[in-house]
Formats: sequence, structure tokens, C-alpha cells
Amino acid sequence: MDDRNASTNQFTRREIEILSLLASGLSDREIADKLFLSINTIKWYNRKIYAKLEVCSRTQAVALAYQLQLLDSELTANNLSGMQGISQNDEAKYT
Repeated sequence: MDDRNASTNQFTRREIEILSLLASGLSDREIADKLFLSINTIKWYNRKIYAKLEVCSRTQAVALAYQLQLLDSELTANNLSGMQGISQNDEAKYT
């Protein structure tokens, strides 16, 4: 592992949820529809995730997330389907 300091503690629950959906191969539009968010909100989250992982693409983000064990290889987007939306106030609890 390199000197990146990414850890599960640096990511909000929503960011991990979106990262998992990226890993499952969903497009930004599909993620937005699934989570009842705008596509611009998903793109904003993507930028935050990429910055924290210090990567430039979703492929790099997903690969590094598995390498850093941020995502469980058995965890799929289907496991997250029961998650409800998190408000901005709730999300602050996970950062």
C-alpha cells in the first residue's frame, strides 16, 4: 500500500454507498435514480471520493477502494438497497 491515508473513517456512509454502487457498474444517472438524488449531487460525491482517494477516475477509485479494503468484495449494491437516504445533518455524524 502506498502513502495514501484513505481509511473508512474518512468516508461518510453516503460516500461508501456511492462507491459501492460505482463498483457495481452503475452509471451516475442510475445511481442518482436509485438514491433519489440529482445527477449533479452524484457527480459532487464522485469528486469528493476521488479527492480523498487521490485518483482521477471511477475505475481507479473502485480498484483502490478494494485494495484499501474500503469495500468488501462480497458487498454488492443489492446489500445497500435497504439503506435509506441520509440527510446532510445525519451525514455529519459519519465524518
